[in-house]
Amino acid sequence: MKARPIAFTLDEQPRDAALRIVAIRFSEALLLSDAFEDADPRRLHDFRIACKRLRYAIELLRDDLPPVFHEAAGVLQQLQDLLGEVHDCDVLSAMAVEHGAQRLRKRIAREREKKIESARRLWRSSLRQNGELQGAAALVLSRHPPASGPQLHLLRGGET
Repeated sequence: MKARPIAFTLDEQPRDAALRIVAIRFSEALLLSDAFEDADPRRLHDFRIACKRLRYAIELLRDDLPPVFHEAAGVLQQLQDLLGEVHDCDVLSAMAVEHGAQRLRKRIAREREKKIESARRLWRSSLRQNGELQGAAALVLSRHPPASGPQLHLLRGGET
């Protein structure tokens, strides 16, 4: 994903600029969250990095963001941890294949699926009503609409 430069004006308030930055990061995470559909290792890794960028933006800009963002960093860290464990499974699986350890590879694959399902549930539940990301997403996306219809569907509680 090619980054576009963010243009700010001198009369823009810090809170508005912070929301704009977080909106860009939220949109990136929402777009990449479809990685759960095929569980492709590279796409899941990209989604994890997007969640990391969003979390860091929230942590860095916390003082200029409304309180609805305070719980968001915690759930994003949990998500990052789960997706990091999925990545570890991918690395271990490749090593198991390399050494002909098929039974171990199958066990790793089952563990990977459990981690992906846990991450998927955490992501989706955090975006639903009263979820840790729902209020922040609603605020950000009300000012900066999402890039696709499926994103809106997810935020309304639907499955993608």
